Amino acid sequence: MEAFIKNLAKGAGAILREGFGKKLKIKEKNGFWDITTQYDLAVEKFVARKIRSRFPNHGILGEETGHKGDKNQFWIVDPLDGTRNFSRNIPFFCTMLAFVKHGRIEHSVVYDPIHDEYFSASKGKGATLNGKLIRVNSIDKIESSLASMVWGGNRLPPAVSRKLVRITLDFEIWDTSLASGGLLLAWTGAGRIDFVMNTYGAIWDYAPGALIAEEAGARVTDMSGKPYRWNSESIFAANPVLHSKVMKQLYPKK
Repeated sequence: MEAFIKNLAKGAGAILREGFGKKLKIKEKNGFWDITTQYDLAVEKFVARKIRSRFPNHGILGEETGHKGDKNQFWIVDPLDGTRNFSRNIPFFCTMLAFVKHGRIEHSVVYDPIHDEYFSASKGKGATLNGKLIRVNSIDKIESSLASMVWGGNRLPPAVSRKLVRITLDFEIWDTSLASGGLLLAWTGAGRIDFVMNTYGAIWDYAPGALIAEEAGARVTDMSGKPYRWNSESIFAANPVLHSKVMKQLYPKK
C-alpha cells in the first residue's frame, strides 16, 4: 500500500510540476477565491484511474468529483491544494491523499512537487519527510508563536472568534497562512511552524495533513477540542502543551 501511494503521489506531482507556469484554464466554483484549473482535473482523473485499477472496490472522495463508491474504505483526494498559488505562479502547493477504512485514516501523503518534499504517515507508524522521521517542535509558549490561522465563518461561536482576535494581538502571534492548509499541517508535523487552526477548509483540505501531524506527535482536534475525525469541519494541530495552552485561552471554563 505505501509503495502504491508514493508512486501515485509522485505521478500526480509530476503533472502539477509540468503545468506550473503554463497557461491555465481557470474556472470559478464558489467565487474568485475558489477556483479550479485543468491541472486539478487532470490530477484527480489520473489518481482515480490508478486507484480503480489497483483497488476496484474502494471508494473515492475527490474535491472535484465528490464521493463515489464504497464509504467504508475509500480515498480522499485533493489533487491540488493551493490552486490560487498555482494559478499565480507561487511555488507553494501540493497534492494530497488519505486512505480511510471504517472511519479511521490509515495512510496519508502530502507531496510538494516543486521542492520534492514527500510527507507521509501510516497509523501507528510515525510520520516521515523523504523517508526520515519527523517530529513536532517543543515550543510551549503562545507568545510570538509562528502559526497558520484561517478561521471565522459559522463554524465558530462569535465569542470564540473574538477571543482568537484577542489572543492573536495580545500574544503577538505570527500568522503565516500561505493558502495551502494541507502543506502547513505537514509543516507542523516537521516542526517548521508551531500550530495550525482552520475552520474554512473542506474534508480533503484537512485529512491527509491531520494524520501526518498526529503521527509526528501533535495533538489534533477540531476547534472545540474534540478528537479530529476524517470528516471534521475544523482542525487545530499543535504539540500537546501548546495545544492545551491555546485551548485554555479559548475555553477557560473547560
